[in-house]
Amino acid sequence: MLLVDFINVGYGDAILLRETETPFAMLVDCGDARIGRSRPDGRRITAADYLRREGIRELDLLVLTHLHLDHAGGLTHLLPGVRVREFWTNYLPPEEMWGQIGEQMKPVVDGMLDSMGEDYMDVLADGAWEKIFKVKPAVFTAEEKRAWLDKNTDVALGSDAFFPFGDNIERAHKSGVKYVAEPGGSVRDDNVIETCNKYGMVMSFTGIRLFHH
Repeated sequence: MLLVDFINVGYGDAILLRETETPFAMLVDCGDARIGRSRPDGRRITAADYLRREGIRELDLLVLTHLHLDHAGGLTHLLPGVRVREFWTNYLPPEEMWGQIGEQMKPVVDGMLDSMGEDYMDVLADGAWEKIFKVKPAVFTAEEKRAWLDKNTDVALGSDAFFPFGDNIERAHKSGVKYVAEPGGSVRDDNVIETCNKYGMVMSFTGIRLFHH
């Protein structure tokens, strides 16, 4: 049986998935270390305290959708008491940007970075590649991937939510983005603008926010 717990971490997200028949525990995001003020019946709790209460001392998989405090700040409380066997995320900013989170995460991600993004088996697995190709293609080397990505220039990026930090722009730059359209309205708009200017990107604030958190 699959159990899904939406943990009330206050500001942010944390979702715990557990399989009861074959012991497996997976956490998607871990909220912030600060749960903020709550009514007496609000029942807010940090992800670390929730896992402790449930008797979970090991996670088979930790998924961070992005390294912002409302999704990853809780790591500083989580990692000292929970062993993480595997870690997934879509983007790791430079270590100098991690601060305390980075110090806690380094033991988790060491040795894993080389395997991140190696999703070619989704296409090249036996029974899958035959549906697309006549001949099974060779896997790109890291150098070939970089050469292909470097050809992507003048890419346009649109978002229905504002960018809260400049790290989104740092990541977009790696994919050849030059034009950005986003609602604006973040308290860190100045940081986002500064990062765009650093890479000579053109950014337009649409003033229309369609994403509701």
